[in-house]
Amino acid sequence: MDYCKALRRRSFIRDVNKLKAICSAREEMSCTITHDVVAIKTLQDQNSKRCMNERNIMNFNI
Repeated sequence: MDYCKALRRRSFIRDVNKLKAICSAREEMSCTITHDVVAIKTLQDQNSKRCMNERNIMNFNI
C-alpha cells in the first residue's frame, strides 16, 4: 500500500487501522512532502499516545 498517497487524503487521519500500519512502517514516512507535514502533525497530535503504544516510533523526521 502506498502510504504517501494515503497521507494526501484527509480521511486517512481518521483511519486507525492505517495509522497502526504507518506506525509499523516508519521508512515510508521519509517520502512525505511539504503538503503532508500538516497532516502528519495532526496525526501525531491526535494519535501520538496510541502510536507510541504500538511501536514507540513517533519520530517522523519532520
